[in-house]
Amino acid sequence: MIYDMKEMGDTCTFKMKCDFFTANSVRRSLLSDIETYAPFQINVIENTSCQTDEYIAHRIGLIPFVPTKNLSDDNNTMILNVSERLVKAADIISENPPFTTCMKDAPIIKLIKGQTLNVEVFFNKGTAEKHARYSPIASVGFEITPFHMNFTFSSINGEQPSAHLRKALVSLQNRLNSVKYSVERATSE
Repeated sequence: MIYDMKEMGDTCTFKMKCDFFTANSVRRSLLSDIETYAPFQINVIENTSCQTDEYIAHRIGLIPFVPTKNLSDDNNTMILNVSERLVKAADIISENPPFTTCMKDAPIIKLIKGQTLNVEVFFNKGTAEKHARYSPIASVGFEITPFHMNFTFSSINGEQPSAHLRKALVSLQNRLNSVKYSVERATSE
């Protein structure tokens, strides 16, 4: 079904012999069915910048994170405490960081003299079906040719694109099995 797969950094290309509907199902699964961690709540302790708390929470929510080996159910919080300089994603830290980001230089806000930002960042697990902040995929495209579909997609959180493809295909298979079970159950009654 899938062949000629190539990974070039964060980008993956592959070919699939399938119809348009199957190709679109794979595309949608890549975009919305992969479970990842993301900031879901920001507790603002101090914000003396000119920006609103909501703006800062939005900027932090745009940063893709991946769990480290230190992740546990009770360790899903990190701290951001910076004064009078450019605040970057790398400034979101903790003693045993449960998460890391490949976008350490991503700017959040520039603080001028006398300005401080002190926040707690809480993470949880979800899929982009629930909210876009959980999507580890930037975009997915496919081209229709007479003999196959040419797919291209990019990972934005630093994980291998092939790992995302496996997760998406497993999720799609689970959905299909659920539908098959429902249909079989309905027809046997």
